[in-house]
Amino acid sequence: MTIATNDYKEIGILPWLSLSEIKVGDVIFWKFDSSVIKDPLTKAYLKKYVQCYVDIHGKSLNNVVIASYKDKNNFLVLDPIEQLTVKAARDLLCFASIAPHTLIAVNRNNNSIAPPSSERFQLFSQTLSQTQMILLFALEATVS
Repeated sequence: MTIATNDYKEIGILPWLSLSEIKVGDVIFWKFDSSVIKDPLTKAYLKKYVQCYVDIHGKSLNNVVIASYKDKNNFLVLDPIEQLTVKAARDLLCFASIAPHTLIAVNRNNNSIAPPSSERFQLFSQTLSQTQMILLFALEATVS
C-alpha cells in the first residue's frame, strides 16, 4: 500500500537507460514523456528535473526512463515492499539485458569483449514535495 501523504511525491528515475516502455510485474519502465503526466505542477517540475541529466557533451538526455508502480501517474511515496518490488523489477531487467551478452562471450572464449555494465540500470529515487515545487517556480519567476 502506497503511503498517502498530501505533500510528498516520489519518482524513480533511470537516467542512463534507453527504452520505450516495458512492464515487469507491477512496475512500468517508460521513457519520460511529460504529456503522460496529469498533474500540472508535477509535470512542470519533472520537465525541468530530467533536463539536469546530461551526457558527456553537456547536452540534456532525451531518453530518461521513469519507473512507476502500477500506473504512470503514481507518484505517491511507496511503502518498503513496493520499493523492493521496483528494485527487483529493475534487477530482472538488468539481468535479462546483461546475461545473454556474457553467455555469448564466455561460450566463444572471447576475452576481448568487455563485460556488459549494469551502470545503465542505476535507479535514483527523488522525493519531492508540493511546497518545494511551488517555491521553486515562485523563486524562478522572481529571478527571471
